[in-house]
Amino acid sequence: VLYTILIVLIIIYGFKAYQNYPSYKNSILPTLFPNYLEFFWRMFIRKDASNSSYLNKSIGNHKLSFATIENRQHQVTSKFVLFFYNKGITIVEYLDYPGTYSGNDEDRSWMIKNNNKKIRITNPIHELQTYKNRIQKMLDDVQISSVIAVTDDSEIDKIQTQTLCCKYTDVITTLNNIQCDHNLNEDEIQNMFDSFNQKRSCLLYTSDAAD
Repeated sequence: VLYTILIVLIIIYGFKAYQNYPSYKNSILPTLFPNYLEFFWRMFIRKDASNSSYLNKSIGNHKLSFATIENRQHQVTSKFVLFFYNKGITIVEYLDYPGTYSGNDEDRSWMIKNNNKKIRITNPIHELQTYKNRIQKMLDDVQISSVIAVTDDSEIDKIQTQTLCCKYTDVITTLNNIQCDHNLNEDEIQNMFDSFNQKRSCLLYTSDAAD
């Protein structure tokens, strides 16, 4: 009986791993979890993807949190991964539309050109700044930085913004290059992460973006 149950579980989780691999591969996740099996184990079996063995080596002690914002039509308009590490909190808004990006801080929308197609997206800086401000009110004594990250096959030379922008493969370097006044130790990182989780219900809101 136990053998049968084990076989069934292997089949179920094997199929689930196969189903979720494309969404993993075409996202920022391989930058955080280069080993898909580790990601799958942490996200879908342990139900806790707040730590990565790869990031332990590349940025040190850390915690991760993932978030999305939806519009009134329940469409996802923004995707974030939050890094809690020795330099405070860094919010990375990741954009998974490949192409050449153009826009600035004040534009209502940004343009993405991919071959002969042009796509408009809501200016990601606006929701990134809103999200950052809400977290800053919750944790007013923590340094919070923000980054826009795009796919590795995208171009960002035409983006004019004060916000840090990089490609997925440069996220780790960008995190390590952020300046801070005080490096946090492991206990301070854990306390910051716990405090965030206790208050994160205050972050729930709906985007006004129509697209």
